[in-house]
Amino acid sequence: MKASSPEVLIALLAKGATMLEFSAALPPEEGCVVRRDLAYGPLAQHRLDIHAPEAMRQDAPLIIFFHGGGWRRGSKDVLRFVGEAFASRGFVTAIPDYG
Repeated sequence: MKASSPEVLIALLAKGATMLEFSAALPPEEGCVVRRDLAYGPLAQHRLDIHAPEAMRQDAPLIIFFHGGGWRRGSKDVLRFVGEAFASRGFVTAIPDYG
């Protein structure tokens, strides 16, 4: 099993992997399209980035990845590598900011 297979990526999510563990396991394989700072609510921090595969299938699965930070700090901007890595493997990935 490749270190970056979907099963390994889901296992990393489930165990609460560190950013270093993710970056080692998630190098992008192919390109992705990114739409940044899309509003999902009325406040300035209610923005999300969508990372999608360049050749997206209609039935592509969606992952919503919430960063840590106790609802007070953290940023979607430091997790671009997660969105790019999942998108390059066929997953549409939404990473919201909140707070």
